[in-house]
Amino acid sequence: MYSLITAIVSIFLVPIFLLHPRGRMRLSERFGFRPVPKGDYLWIHAASFGEMRGIVPLVPKLRELHPGIQILVTATSPTAFAIIENAVDHSRLLPFDSQIWMNRAFGHITVKRMIVTEKELWPGLLRYLSSKSIRLDIINARISDSSWPKYRAFKSLVTPILEGVNSIATIDKTSAERFTQLGVDPGRISVCGNSKYDFHPGVTDSNLERSHFVRGDLPILTLASLRPGEEQVWFPAVRDAVLAGKLQLIVAPRHQEKFRFFEEHLTKYGIEFVKRSGGSIAGPGQCLLLDSLGELEKAYSFSDLAFIGGTLENFGGHNMMEAAAYGVALALGPHRGNIREVAAELELRNGILSIEDSKDAAHLVNGLINKDPSIKQKGAIAREFWKQNLGATEHIVELLARGAH
Repeated sequence: MYSLITAIVSIFLVPIFLLHPRGRMRLSERFGFRPVPKGDYLWIHAASFGEMRGIVPLVPKLRELHPGIQILVTATSPTAFAIIENAVDHSRLLPFDSQIWMNRAFGHITVKRMIVTEKELWPGLLRYLSSKSIRLDIINARISDSSWPKYRAFKSLVTPILEGVNSIATIDKTSAERFTQLGVDPGRISVCGNSKYDFHPGVTDSNLERSHFVRGDLPILTLASLRPGEEQVWFPAVRDAVLAGKLQLIVAPRHQEKFRFFEEHLTKYGIEFVKRSGGSIAGPGQCLLLDSLGELEKAYSFSDLAFIGGTLENFGGHNMMEAAAYGVALALGPHRGNIREVAAELELRNGILSIEDSKDAAHLVNGLINKDPSIKQKGAIAREFWKQNLGATEHIVELLARGAH
């Protein structure tokens, strides 16, 4: 009944998806109309671009654990494939949560094992895996502060779903305890950390990368994974410094479809900008709008200060360990639910710059322009913290290897 209802509902959702730029991308795959070729597969699922980052370092290790079988990766967001598509054999959008569409997409392949990231536990997907006797492991598992009351309220429904999970690798002790309270056998739970944060820098020459993005030697502030609403805090605080040629600003929106939104708001605040997609290099008095995918790491490599988006608006925050790996000072707003443990530990080391409003943001801008040594010091603390937190990938691989065959 659930599969039939979700199948019908998904058909009625098509007009809504067609109105959304990302919704239109690869839409037929959400109905299973691009079946995966026959064969034996290891199936990995991650929701979006951020979650997919945690999969990238695992792929080579998983090939070693499962030699001779192909790797299929699925996601719910089409932008997630940008960093992994060339590393796996096949990629598809996960169909709407109905066994009808699941069977159309995957019914003719043999799945030896499925690995799901974080908390992508859809009833239809789980029922499909159960019907095919497919082993399921969850990695980078977390139950956020905002989600926990809902899990507790619906424990009677959640617990049976989790009974079919073979192993759960959580990102922290808090999540491990919460899964235990939901009835999961502690023997199936391991605290492994988050492979999404187990980041190894790919930029070897930050000065060279800098020359491809900006001109001059001004201090650089990157507003990373910026969400609508957060510009109301930052743009007034940076406007005068950018126009006066005292600060170089890079704006990196979280989502592709919001590029236009931030173009309009940079114009609204009178901040001149050039677009990365146009191949322009920003000079003094200009902002660089990073309207491209997969280049935020390059910007981090030569930034002095980075604001981590989703922390001023209530989205829970995004990955900050990429920036930390390059010794970039980190500024965060108060909403840190998704990065709670990491942010709390770093804050205990006095390695975070906290902001809540434009006054706080302006204070940081002035410190950056005046070369406040405490900013550079916090960047050094963040880098040391990153070094000490490497290894999640290895812990996860060890856990998965226990039942590789």
